[in-house]
Amino acid sequence: MKRIGAFLLLALAASGAFVFFSSETFGCGPLPVIRTYLERNFWQPLTRGAGDLFDRGDRPAPIGQPFAGFGPKSRDSALEGARAAYRPLADGCPDPEAPGGGAGPFARARRAIAQARQGKPAALDAAELTLLEAKIDLREAECQGNDTQLLSRSRQGLESVLSLETSPALASEARGWLGRVLYLSGDHVRAAKIYLDELLRPESIHTRDSLLLSLRMLYPHDGTYRQLSTRLEEFFDTPEHALFALTLVTNPREDFEESVSERKEIARKVEQAVKRHPELFGKGESSDRVALALMRAALFAGDQKGVLRYARRVARGSRVAESPDFLWFLGAAHHLEGNHQEAARAFRSLVRTKTADTRFRMMGWQGLAVSAGFLGNNPEKLDALLHHWVLERQSWESETTNSWDFSLFCWRDSKDLAYALDVELPVEALETYLAGNWASQKLEFWHFGPGRDDWRELKYSGRALVAYSLAVRYARLERYADASRLYEKAGSPRRLRRMEALSAIYASASSAGGGLEAKLAYAEFLSKHSTQVFFNDRLWGGMQRYVLEGPENEDGEPVPAAESATAARDREFLDAQEEYWRAALVCREVARTSDDPLLKRRAASTALSALARIRLDRFRREKEIREMKKEFLAIARNSSGAAPLALLFPGIHADTSADPELQAFR
Repeated sequence: MKRIGAFLLLALAASGAFVFFSSETFGCGPLPVIRTYLERNFWQPLTRGAGDLFDRGDRPAPIGQPFAGFGPKSRDSALEGARAAYRPLADGCPDPEAPGGGAGPFARARRAIAQARQGKPAALDAAELTLLEAKIDLREAECQGNDTQLLSRSRQGLESVLSLETSPALASEARGWLGRVLYLSGDHVRAAKIYLDELLRPESIHTRDSLLLSLRMLYPHDGTYRQLSTRLEEFFDTPEHALFALTLVTNPREDFEESVSERKEIARKVEQAVKRHPELFGKGESSDRVALALMRAALFAGDQKGVLRYARRVARGSRVAESPDFLWFLGAAHHLEGNHQEAARAFRSLVRTKTADTRFRMMGWQGLAVSAGFLGNNPEKLDALLHHWVLERQSWESETTNSWDFSLFCWRDSKDLAYALDVELPVEALETYLAGNWASQKLEFWHFGPGRDDWRELKYSGRALVAYSLAVRYARLERYADASRLYEKAGSPRRLRRMEALSAIYASASSAGGGLEAKLAYAEFLSKHSTQVFFNDRLWGGMQRYVLEGPENEDGEPVPAAESATAARDREFLDAQEEYWRAALVCREVARTSDDPLLKRRAASTALSALARIRLDRFRREKEIREMKKEFLAIARNSSGAAPLALLFPGIHADTSADPELQAFR
């Protein structure tokens, strides 16, 4: 029988650890957001652990190298007796109420080991017996509440094993148990060094996951920076140990704004400690990685100039200089310094490097979108957002997202692409993008659309998505013929037929000889096709309301429009995409212009029905809508006397029955 490694023994509380790490990623559901880059925490380093720094791959314990007490059957009966006496202790503390329980099994196991030693075993067997004895002391210490005397005796035994001539497998196991003893004794620094070294040893018999879990138990994310910042230099005996400590101490935290002074103090300690240890440099790639950790510390503290200064210590052309971390630190520092040309150059390199995982490529594309936007390069911005959108959707379906932590962000559903295509970018930018030859035009996009029996997944290319979005924008500009052309190319027959019908109606309404009757027909068509003319159903997925809600202050009250940089643009967009609102405006023009009581009444009926259907929680404009209703009700009364509303407007929608203004009119 093969037992789990000693490192996993640190995970007796592993279920709690997994709850912690899982809740850190999924503690809040997917949040629809826009303009994430406005948060300074977005430009922080990624949260990192030892697994990100020293990835040796997951190598389970080699077959044929079982742990002490569970090896192949030996011809030495005394050794087999010692093994048999130890095995019941490997599964936990003996039941003190059971016959022979309590301290009895420990005493029997020690007698069996003493008897085996009397036979003068071979050197390898003698080392196994010493290891078994140390494990027995450790087990009994745990059963007695981490008895310090037994822990000390176990540590001495394990160190004795490591001083003997033994097999690499037995030595690897002994180091694992020694780490466990040091952990229980409160010496987390020495324990961590053992686990880090074991993670790097090619002959280690312990799995990567067990090593990483042990390191997490020693230094979980929460509070690690405080523990490590006071004992930082104890890790400076090797570049690898220093890299681990420097990285963990600069992991970003949720209290980003509140911890500004503390972050700066930690970065100061890091810089001073490194200056006292010049021996960490001049050792090739390991030293480059220490310089990388200094870049991380500077970014952590908000010292962008420091990031760029430390970047010059990394050898050009080295693996570190081409690593995702280096390129992210460089791009973020340049962006925060306002050097958007240099930031864009770094982010372009980041998304192209083969060593960048999905996390970094997502961040790189988003960073490039921001830099391109500042540079006025809207087609590249759109290209970057399209790449980011695809990667984000792929990450939702990937099991690897369970361990991701985007700088302590909740799991977010970025709507930057939807916002750019539908609100932010001018129509000319979409036209320029389609005229070019961008890689994102061949990417595959999808959304769920209604099928005959159920919702079905609709797939299309990046070019088709942009063309569809441009067609929607054309429709809002009442360029229905242009919209028809694009819908045909985008493969959207329903919208194509709708645009063709609208093109004819609008042409009649806007022609020189077009009358009010034609304009009213145009308004009636819009009112009957809510979300089917001006709304982009391929972008928002029911989440638009949450990303376009007005900003709030600390008391949860809406911020005045004048204080919001994008409020005017968002307001214009909400007006442009609401078919009911546009229909009501056209009806008002007809009602104010016409002398025909029947036409006025029909315009009022269409407008009141449309206004009653507008969702005020999304659209707002409560005051304007209320005033417009009053105007149409007055028009209706003036043109129809005191007739009841139901008789005046027999076709008015049932939703209006609960409308307070219309109830008052009844």
